[in-house]
Amino acid sequence: KKQIFGQAIVDIIMNRQHNFEKEIWRIVKDFW
Repeated sequence: KKQIFGQAIVDIIMNRQHNFEKEIWRIVKDFW
């Protein structure tokens, strides 16, 4: 059970990181 919870946290972090990169990319595009 603990491992499943840990995996869920990892998935959320990875997903947030991916979205974060997309947001930065959009900001960079607007900036140039």
